[in-house]
Amino acid sequence: MVKINCAAIPQTEARLLAMTFLDGVRKFYSDPKNVEKFQEWQKRKQAESLVSA
Repeated sequence: MVKINCAAIPQTEARLLAMTFLDGVRKFYSDPKNVEKFQEWQKRKQAESLVSA
């Protein structure tokens, strides 16, 4: 298991990493097929949590 000490990441590097990540997320969710797959996954997870509650 890899543990990352986020406090040790310089703020500038953390911002660059976050901006890169956000750019990828925006590209992924700009595709309606990906949004639909996410919504289906979310519904399954909610149904599973109701069953296990």
